[in-house]
Amino acid sequence: MLRKLASFIWWTYPRGSLEYDIIVGLILAFIFLTPRGFFRDQPRPAPPAPTHVLLVLRPAAQ
Repeated sequence: MLRKLASFIWWTYPRGSLEYDIIVGLILAFIFLTPRGFFRDQPRPAPPAPTHVLLVLRPAAQ
């Protein structure tokens, strides 16, 4: 059982084997079936654009 678990973690199955197909199916199911809000990783809205611009002028150096 421990050997199977290690093979699963280190992904040592040859491509096209039943175990490989099961792992890929589980990964795809997780990606496509997990609700979007599960991760709470939504982009934050940008701050509103400034409506006024204040220019601060310095006297010219003499």
